[in-house]
Amino acid sequence: MNALTQSVLQKWARAYQKVQTLEYVETMTYPSSDRSRKPKQVTLRFWGKRPLLARVEVSVSDANEDAVMICDGKIIWEYYKPRNVYKIGRAHV
Repeated sequence: MNALTQSVLQKWARAYQKVQTLEYVETMTYPSSDRSRKPKQVTLRFWGKRPLLARVEVSVSDANEDAVMICDGKIIWEYYKPRNVYKIGRAHV
Protein backbone atom coordinates (compact mmCIF):
# COMPACT_ATOMS: atom_id res chain seq x y z
CA MET A 1 0.00 0.00 0.00
CA ASN A 2 1.47 3.37 -0.95
CA ALA A 3 1.76 6.29 1.49
CA LEU A 4 -1.10 8.29 -0.07
CA THR A 5 -3.50 5.35 0.10
CA GLN A 6 -2.50 4.62 3.69
CA SER A 7 -3.01 8.28 4.65
CA VAL A 8 -6.49 8.35 3.07
CA LEU A 9 -7.47 5.13 4.85
CA GLN A 10 -6.25 6.43 8.22
CA LYS A 11 -8.22 9.69 7.81
CA TRP A 12 -11.26 7.73 6.73
CA ALA A 13 -11.00 5.43 9.76
CA ARG A 14 -10.75 8.37 12.18
CA ALA A 15 -13.78 10.06 10.57
CA TYR A 16 -15.76 6.80 10.60
CA GLN A 17 -15.24 6.42 14.37
CA LYS A 18 -17.18 9.66 14.91
CA VAL A 19 -20.26 9.07 12.75
CA GLN A 20 -23.33 6.82 12.88
CA THR A 21 -23.81 6.54 9.11
CA LEU A 22 -21.43 7.08 6.23
CA GLU A 23 -21.55 7.03 2.46
CA TYR A 24 -18.31 7.20 0.49
CA VAL A 25 -17.79 7.09 -3.28
CA GLU A 26 -14.47 7.24 -5.07
CA THR A 27 -13.62 6.79 -8.73
CA MET A 28 -10.07 5.92 -9.71
CA THR A 29 -8.77 6.05 -13.29
CA TYR A 30 -6.12 3.66 -14.55
CA PRO A 31 -4.42 3.92 -17.94
CA SER A 32 -5.06 1.05 -20.31
CA SER A 33 -2.16 -1.24 -21.14
CA ASP A 34 -3.25 -0.84 -24.76
CA ARG A 35 -2.91 2.89 -25.53
CA SER A 36 -5.64 2.72 -28.19
CA ARG A 37 -8.22 1.95 -25.49
CA LYS A 38 -9.84 4.32 -23.04
CA PRO A 39 -8.54 4.30 -19.45
CA LYS A 40 -10.43 2.10 -17.02
CA GLN A 41 -12.42 3.70 -14.26
CA VAL A 42 -12.95 1.78 -11.04
CA THR A 43 -15.71 3.06 -8.77
CA LEU A 44 -15.84 2.11 -5.10
CA ARG A 45 -19.03 2.79 -3.12
CA PHE A 46 -19.28 2.25 0.62
CA TRP A 47 -22.29 2.62 2.90
CA GLY A 48 -21.92 2.01 6.61
CA LYS A 49 -24.22 2.28 9.64
CA ARG A 50 -23.22 1.74 13.24
CA PRO A 51 -22.72 -0.60 14.84
CA LEU A 52 -21.93 -3.25 12.22
CA LEU A 53 -23.82 -2.75 8.95
CA ALA A 54 -21.81 -2.22 5.76
CA ARG A 55 -22.21 -2.50 2.00
CA VAL A 56 -19.38 -2.18 -0.51
CA GLU A 57 -19.79 -2.11 -4.30
CA VAL A 58 -16.97 -2.13 -6.83
CA SER A 59 -17.55 -1.57 -10.53
CA VAL A 60 -15.18 -1.27 -13.48
CA SER A 61 -16.09 0.82 -16.53
CA ASP A 62 -16.36 -0.98 -19.85
CA ALA A 63 -16.17 -4.36 -18.10
CA ASN A 64 -18.48 -6.80 -16.48
CA GLU A 65 -16.49 -6.75 -13.23
CA ASP A 66 -19.06 -5.64 -10.65
CA ALA A 67 -18.92 -7.06 -7.14
CA VAL A 68 -20.96 -6.43 -3.97
CA MET A 69 -20.23 -7.26 -0.33
CA ILE A 70 -22.77 -6.78 2.48
CA CYS A 71 -22.13 -7.40 6.18
CA ASP A 72 -24.44 -7.23 9.20
CA GLY A 73 -21.68 -7.91 11.74
CA LYS A 74 -22.38 -11.64 11.83
CA ILE A 75 -22.70 -12.72 8.20
CA ILE A 76 -20.95 -11.51 5.04
CA TRP A 77 -22.72 -11.89 1.69
CA GLU A 78 -20.69 -11.48 -1.49
CA TYR A 79 -21.82 -11.37 -5.11
CA TYR A 80 -19.44 -11.43 -8.07
CA LYS A 81 -21.38 -10.52 -11.23
CA PRO A 82 -19.06 -11.88 -13.95
CA ARG A 83 -19.45 -15.42 -12.68
CA ASN A 84 -22.88 -14.99 -11.07
CA VAL A 85 -21.33 -16.33 -7.85
CA TYR A 86 -22.72 -15.79 -4.37
CA LYS A 87 -20.74 -16.46 -1.19
CA ILE A 88 -21.84 -16.39 2.40
CA GLY A 89 -19.44 -16.43 5.33
CA ARG A 90 -19.04 -15.45 8.95
CA ALA A 91 -17.81 -12.00 9.88
CA HIS A 92 -14.84 -11.80 12.22
CA VAL A 93 -15.52 -8.76 14.39
